Amino acid sequence: MGDEVIPAVVLIRGEDSSLVAQKARKLSDDLVGDEDRVLVVEEHSGEEINIAHILDDCRTPPFLSSKRVVIVREVPKLEDEDIQAISDFAKETSDFSTLILLQTSKSDQGLLKA
Repeated sequence: MGDEVIPAVVLIRGEDSSLVAQKARKLSDDLVGDEDRVLVVEEHSGEEINIAHILDDCRTPPFLSSKRVVIVREVPKLEDEDIQAISDFAKETSDFSTLILLQTSKSDQGLLKA
């Protein structure tokens, strides 16, 4: 990735789910680099997601790798407190963790404001 600074949280939105997935794969591949993807990347999806649990995953130091990439696919409409928690996490400094949120609907504009 070079000297490029990647924020703690990245939101990838779009109407075409295949383009959103393609962009997420490219970003996660860049973040993983030469490390073992299985050890670096953790994925969640759908309505069952728990933002507090996901942010705990992001804050947990990686094991057997130097970084952690947490991908949340199909982010549902979130409550205000979840959006605030994501916003607070984005302000934290972490040299090992990136949260990638994928959204293919226009239903939740709150993430854009965070």
